[in-house]
Amino acid sequence: MQTRKLLVLLLLVVWTASASAAGVYKWVDEQGRVHYGERPPARTQAQEIAVKQAPPPPMPAEDEAARRDNQQRLLRAFEEEREQKKAQKQKSQEEEAKRERQCAVARDRVRRYETAARVYDLDDQGNRRILSDEERAVTEQRARQEVARWCD
Repeated sequence: MQTRKLLVLLLLVVWTASASAAGVYKWVDEQGRVHYGERPPARTQAQEIAVKQAPPPPMPAEDEAARRDNQQRLLRAFEEEREQKKAQKQKSQEEEAKRERQCAVARDRVRRYETAARVYDLDDQGNRRILSDEERAVTEQRARQEVARWCD
């Protein structure tokens, strides 16, 4: 493995040195066209152009470390996303359970109001006060609205 890295490094150095040794020339031919090349024609006046060298490619060890870092970042992002989805699902399940409980309570209340001979309310002292027919109708209507709110 170490020999392989050394060989890759040596090839990069040789390639970079040979690329930098070759010059780039610019010249204009008899028709006025501009040309570029590594070797100018013998009878023309050419000017050498300075070419910026590309940065060397990253070392294999750096690539591996960067790849590992990227992989860890992705794994953390996926884990966070999974946790968020799990929390949303749990919250949704809790809200649904609450809704079902409230629906059952509201339906039971309507059933009791409809089957009861008399409906009463407690006054400030805790004494029962029988509701009039109009008050009973309003109370039953509110109970039906609660059923519609929680059960639909």
